[in-house]
Amino acid sequence: MKYGLREKLGWEKNFVILCNRSWAPIYGVDVLARAFVKAAQRDERLRLLLVGDGPQAAQIQHILAPVRHKVHYQDPLPNEELPGIYRSADLFVSPSHCDGSSISLLEAMACGCPVLVSDIPSNLEWVTPEVVGDVFYNGDVAHLQKKLLTMAADPALLAYGRQARTLAEKKANWRENFKKLLEGYNLVIA
Repeated sequence: MKYGLREKLGWEKNFVILCNRSWAPIYGVDVLARAFVKAAQRDERLRLLLVGDGPQAAQIQHILAPVRHKVHYQDPLPNEELPGIYRSADLFVSPSHCDGSSISLLEAMACGCPVLVSDIPSNLEWVTPEVVGDVFYNGDVAHLQKKLLTMAADPALLAYGRQARTLAEKKANWRENFKKLLEGYNLVIA
């Protein structure tokens, strides 16, 4: 990130987990908070970078209070600063309970960030376990905690990030996908 967030926070040697989903019930950030507290108590290296805000802010901050020294809350950022945030993380987590194709997931992958996502259908279209990251059972705090700890120790993490970038370049190319979408619309109109 252009202003060196990891360095500013003293997190250069830590394992940084990023979530920039809105803090609303549908996006499951409260599930991540609960799992992180348990995981961070078992692995001293873990840190959580939460970018955003939302109606569950007070609840999420309360859940994370026991490990507040391992959490950084970042206000929403302009789009041009997002690549730096993704590249400052070792792992992107999307704990959504319901979603379409998540733009933040695709952005993380395009930035070469390994991903850990809930096993909802839209995420499974993009994430194959042990290819670009991993999946956890939607809403399952214990399973997410286990996956956070497993991925923090996974020697293949860098390979997942490279494969995530390749997949995003191949399948999430808006210029190419828009042409296909336009062709489909034209077929329907005809």
